[in-house]
Amino acid sequence: MGVIEGGQRQTSTSTEEMLHWKMSIPLAEPLVEIVPFITDWSGLEAHPMDNLPEFCLLKLLIFYHPQPANTSPVFKGLGLMNEVIPKNSATIIAKIETPAGLLILA
Repeated sequence: MGVIEGGQRQTSTSTEEMLHWKMSIPLAEPLVEIVPFITDWSGLEAHPMDNLPEFCLLKLLIFYHPQPANTSPVFKGLGLMNEVIPKNSATIIAKIETPAGLLILA
């Protein structure tokens, strides 16, 4: 799927605490447009999201691509059940429930 690289940054609550991770860097086109990168937080005592307040909820992700046959096998290999819908341009639409109402990102 791509190269695995490491990263790190200081936490927002402590200048001495560092977060470390590994993530996959997607391959070049045509996959990079909609295939997500994957972050591995293993080795941490707690996931960084565990301390965040819950304000928003991801309700729906829709994926479009001009060559869905190229991207669908990658999605299945990642365990994503999302269908890739044929469209002239690669697009991701996210519907997120927020305290202010439904937000649609495209």
